[in-house]
Amino acid sequence: MKFNAIAYRGDAPAITDAMGGTLDFSAPAISSIAGKNLRVLAVLSEKRHPGYPDVPSIAELGVPSVTPGLNGLFVPAGTPAPVIEDIERLCEKVTTSASFSDSAKTLMQVPQFLSATAFRARIDTVYKANAALVPELKLEKN
Repeated sequence: MKFNAIAYRGDAPAITDAMGGTLDFSAPAISSIAGKNLRVLAVLSEKRHPGYPDVPSIAELGVPSVTPGLNGLFVPAGTPAPVIEDIERLCEKVTTSASFSDSAKTLMQVPQFLSATAFRARIDTVYKANAALVPELKLEKN
């Protein structure tokens, strides 16, 4: 399938254009579409979203590559290991707390705690997978 990627300054204008017929489809954050006149065709993940249990994931639909999220907490290179370990412990404590889980559900987010080592491995895997893909895209500088 071929399509044009169009950069938008946020979900709101992309949703407006999708609703107005300017776009054939859009991929906004799932929390941005609640109550809108849009039909969710698929979620961009390996698994179904708990907020849309009847909507398939693109992995279920046979799309072979799903890039996991790379949202996380980053620190400057050279940050001492004990500082990273303290931050990691705090992040795990927060992300596994009931109040954080409740807030995430309200925002239709599905947080997942990863250790610094596991997160680094995820980033490396995604970058390696995309390095092979980028030349095929024949992107042009503009």
